[in-house]
Amino acid sequence: MEHTTLFMLAGLLFLTVTFFYWKITSNYLKKKYKVKSKRSLRTNIYYWEGALFVSSSITIALLFLLNWANILKF
Repeated sequence: MEHTTLFMLAGLLFLTVTFFYWKITSNYLKKKYKVKSKRSLRTNIYYWEGALFVSSSITIALLFLLNWANILKF
């Protein structure tokens, strides 16, 4: 039961961090690459690769921070 909760919390944290990352960086991406290049597959792959890396890193850091603070135990 506790592992299910951990995975659900990790998934929710990951989606939340990814959403906020997208909200913060989407305007910068639109200004820098314009509308035409934004639709480019290569630009999208690099953007989402970076987004997944940043979101995963922040999610892992938050999980370990919650574990260190004895709020979450795993």
